[in-house]
Amino acid sequence: TASIPGYRPMPEEKIVLIGGHDLDPLEENRLRASAITVISPETVRRNSDVSTFLPTVRSVYLHIDLDVLDTSFVKANSYAGPGGLSPAELFSIISVIKKNHNISAIAFTSYDPSMDPEQKVQGVITEIVKIVIE
Repeated sequence: TASIPGYRPMPEEKIVLIGGHDLDPLEENRLRASAITVISPETVRRNSDVSTFLPTVRSVYLHIDLDVLDTSFVKANSYAGPGGLSPAELFSIISVIKKNHNISAIAFTSYDPSMDPEQKVQGVITEIVKIVIE
């Protein structure tokens, strides 16, 4: 990053991890030691209005690791574990973010099509893009 003119790392207090689950102990320890806000799937289910957890920012980079989806719906990759978000919960979260922030970029990662023979993830991505651009 030192070679990128004007690059500044994002302050941890501006980062929110929503729906992370099935974390290994090292990941959990690092997140606890950081200023990153972590919102578990259980917290989402208790309080679907995630806007109360979002920092004040002008715009948002929306990074979606597709293994955030619960494996009862789809296994997006070999790392996916149970306890994730349903598509409806994910759509609701993104709608709240869209309502409260300008989404300036979006990325979809951690997808292995061979794990998704019914191509369910494609439908989820399509719905997310519709939410973001409408």
